[in-house]
Amino acid sequence: MDKNIQSVKHIDTFRKLLHQTDADNPKQEEVEALRHYLVEHPEILKIGDLATLCRTQLITKFHDSVGVSEIITSYIDYVKNLLNFSKSSTLEQLVIEQILLSWLRLYILENNLVELESKGLSLPSAKKWDKRIESAQYRFLRACKSLAQIRKLTKDMPFVQVNIATEEGQQINIAGDVNRRQRLDG
Repeated sequence: MDKNIQSVKHIDTFRKLLHQTDADNPKQEEVEALRHYLVEHPEILKIGDLATLCRTQLITKFHDSVGVSEIITSYIDYVKNLLNFSKSSTLEQLVIEQILLSWLRLYILENNLVELESKGLSLPSAKKWDKRIESAQYRFLRACKSLAQIRKLTKDMPFVQVNIATEEGQQINIAGDVNRRQRLDG
């Protein structure tokens, strides 16, 4: 069968299952069918990536230009690559996502403050904005520090993770330290 036809059927099946479970009182078998479908098609789980969803919403609220949104998104992807996202552990990836989100929030706040200052910001309002920015800076720096700590603690600890799907659709994760015996003996 043509790959494009399979893809269309795949999307149609997903939409149908999603529509059925979005009802006020979905049937249990419909919910189970959606769960099974998600296990069978893990690539669809990217829809549930809340970090990317939040980032997209922030960018869209910040600027309504599609071009500017694409530039910001591309820059974030560039920074993500600089932080070795694809070669990082799952925990590191979660922290990198937090770094990117907090960085974006911080600089959107900074940009908003610049705009307000150009319009004549009152002193009480300026103090409120300073507190918001200070809080955003703290979140950003805390996320950066977390990534540095995780990488420092795990730099000499190679781990292997094996994911096994059972016939019932459940996933079993097995993780272990490859060099544990060597470190214990050495």
